[in-house]
Amino acid sequence: MQENGFRIAWFSLFPPTLTVDVSRASEENGRLVYVIDENRSQILEQLNINFDDNSFVRDALFIAFEQKQEKKLPVISRIEVQFAAGYSAVEELRVEPDSVRVSGPDNILDTLSAIRTFPVTFSDVKNDLAGSVLLDTTALPKVTLYNKRANYSLDVEKFTE
Repeated sequence: MQENGFRIAWFSLFPPTLTVDVSRASEENGRLVYVIDENRSQILEQLNINFDDNSFVRDALFIAFEQKQEKKLPVISRIEVQFAAGYSAVEELRVEPDSVRVSGPDNILDTLSAIRTFPVTFSDVKNDLAGSVLLDTTALPKVTLYNKRANYSLDVEKFTE
């Protein structure tokens, strides 16, 4: 685009924001291709530029993207319980939900077989346990979980001989 010096200085001090409708782009080699000439009027309208005698430096914008997929993964508890002397669990620790839906790029979801909870340790347990714990996604920044927490419960009883 050719403009006078003041207009160019203005754009360098206050760069305009351009909203691009990617539904008008085509897919090519895993990238979206937004052809500038085909969308010239929408671009010029947003930039508030005179429609005559202007040209763009690039012919197209190339936008990298990753297709998101969904997958259901089991939840694995990392809750450790150490009972007080004479106490034990009536049955195993229950974690609900037992599985969660996740979405993210194919190449990451393909490597996942489960989602773990954050580690929690209970010591000298004499009473029933119930609460919630966050699911650990610290190593999964591009993955979205539909549930971020799991509830746990454990019935505890005193055993005597």
